[in-house]
Amino acid sequence: MRRSTFHTIATVAGGLLGSLFAALDHVEAAAISLTVGVGVGVVSIDASERRIPTRLIWIGAAGLMSAALIDFASHHDAAPLVAGLIAAGVIGVAFGLVYLWRPEAMGFGDVRLATLTAGTVGWGVGAIAAALAAVLVASVGASVTMLILRKRSLPFAPFLVPAALVTIAFG
Repeated sequence: MRRSTFHTIATVAGGLLGSLFAALDHVEAAAISLTVGVGVGVVSIDASERRIPTRLIWIGAAGLMSAALIDFASHHDAAPLVAGLIAAGVIGVAFGLVYLWRPEAMGFGDVRLATLTAGTVGWGVGAIAAALAAVLVASVGASVTMLILRKRSLPFAPFLVPAALVTIAFG
C-alpha cells in the first residue's frame, strides 16, 4: 500500500470513528479519533517532507463537521459547536496573519492544521480557552525547540497534534 493511501485511509477512519463516537455520546473520544486520524498522516509527512497535504485537512474537516452535527442533532446544544467555530476562527485568523507577515516562518498547511485542530479541540472539550491553550503550548514548544537547536524553522504538526490530544484528554 502506498504511503499516501495509508494516510488517507487513516484520516477517513478517524472521521468515521469520530462520527460514530459522537453518535454514541462520547464527544471526547470523537475528538481524539479525529485528531489521531488526521495526525497519523500529517505528522509523518510534515516531519519528513515539511508539508501538510490539503486533502488530509479537508477530509479531517469533513469528519469534524459530521461529528459535530451529529452531536448537535442528538443534544440540541449548539454551545460545543459554537466553541469549536470560534476557536477555529480565532486561531485561523491569528495564524493567517503570521503567515502573511512572515511566510518563511510557517507554510499555509500549518495555518489550515492549526485551524482544524482548534476547531476539534474547541468542540471536543467545549471550551475556546482549551483550544487556544493547545495551540499556544504547541507554538511555545516549537519556538523553544528552535532556539535550543538553533534552527530557523521546524515542522509544526509534531508539536500541535500531541498538544491537542493532551488537551482533549485532560481538558
